[in-house]
Amino acid sequence: MVNVMDKFVTSSDRRLGSLCRVLGYEANLGKARQDIFTMLECIPELTLDEKIDVSKILAKNPHYLEMFLGFPVEARARYVYRLLSGHEGV
Repeated sequence: MVNVMDKFVTSSDRRLGSLCRVLGYEANLGKARQDIFTMLECIPELTLDEKIDVSKILAKNPHYLEMFLGFPVEARARYVYRLLSGHEGV
């Protein structure tokens, strides 16, 4: 009986650890989504409409957002212009 309980606790610990990682990941993406528009301020050539369009693209696709955040600031403008020109996630 003790062995069964030990397995149950170990399994529960693993599942809770996985859940915490997923929730942390989602929280980080949520914060990044909120900050997209501010991050686009580093690209002064963008019009307001372009900033809105890119914000929508990045907020809807977490993979695009992760790529955007992973680029150095100087490469973000190029990525944004490629997204606006229709390149899917580049």
